[in-house]
Amino acid sequence: MLNTIDEFTRDCLASGGAPALKSVDVIELLAELFILRGAPGYIRSDNVRNSSPSCSRVLNARDGGINGVKITWEECETKYNTKLGVECYERLKNRGATGASLINPYSTGITYQLIPKASVDKLPIHSMGYGRTAAADGRIFKWTFNFPTTYWSQVSAFVKYVGQQEGGMEALKGKKIALVYHNSPYGKEPIPTLTILAENTATTSSCSPSIIRGRSRNPLGCRFAATVRTGFSCGAGAS
Repeated sequence: MLNTIDEFTRDCLASGGAPALKSVDVIELLAELFILRGAPGYIRSDNVRNSSPSCSRVLNARDGGINGVKITWEECETKYNTKLGVECYERLKNRGATGASLINPYSTGITYQLIPKASVDKLPIHSMGYGRTAAADGRIFKWTFNFPTTYWSQVSAFVKYVGQQEGGMEALKGKKIALVYHNSPYGKEPIPTLTILAENTATTSSCSPSIIRGRSRNPLGCRFAATVRTGFSCGAGAS
């Protein structure tokens, strides 16, 4: 696992799947931004698409980039479709003089497909809080970064929080924890962890699939929200 931003930047630039850079070259870090503009229910995509390049422009203008390396972004529409996401990766990984230096898939399904490809191409994937939970082990997954949390650590932290609110983990015995999950790869990720935690705390768990259509709130989620004491949501469409 890379330990510092300096090391991360250096290795990104050196390992972008492109010819080696000369010291006299003007260096830019090209980050690929996968967007979901065409995916129903993914309102956050607009915020990410607008804020990430804007932040980079501020850093470039104010600080001259990061450690003298300016950041540029290139968008690719995936519509939250795994096949389109893989096509975006193949099309953009060698873009520009140095090739892409960073990939943001914004999809668990796409991330799963890109992890073996990125390992061969030595192209870092940043799947912040989503993607393959096991990728947190940098000894095995050297080119995938899903800090600061994973699906498993998120649901684990939630159950511990509920235990604290109830007066201790022992107080959860006999209580019920319900999960309304998006019926997609990312939505199903917390289920094994929640099942094990329920067994360890003598609680019962109930998991109900749900599909987000359009940009309206999901009626099943609203029905649960009216009855639960403590709620937890994660991922796109969770609200």
